[in-house]
Amino acid sequence: MNVEKFVIAKLYIRPEATTEFRSALDTLAALTRKEPGCIAYTWYPEPGEAGAFTLIEHYRDQAGLKYHFAQPYLVDFVKKMEGWKTKDLKVYFLSASPDALQEDK
Repeated sequence: MNVEKFVIAKLYIRPEATTEFRSALDTLAALTRKEPGCIAYTWYPEPGEAGAFTLIEHYRDQAGLKYHFAQPYLVDFVKKMEGWKTKDLKVYFLSASPDALQEDK
């Protein structure tokens, strides 16, 4: 069953790391949008919450999401997050089918 997958992540970045973070996130977004399973990848700074950013990702199916998580540029970005973040990120995995996240493991 191919069910579209969504990821919503909220990241919290140290003020002095914001410029470097935004540059790396722009690069990550551009690379991710070229992935075969990616439908959309956008991010926004949170208004009124300095250093907070929301990422919204949309993939064709579980295979597209797995492909994304296996990419070296994502692994590199996640490693860099350790030095940029002020607290742990919040990540939500969503799907149109309530059982879809379990079905595709």
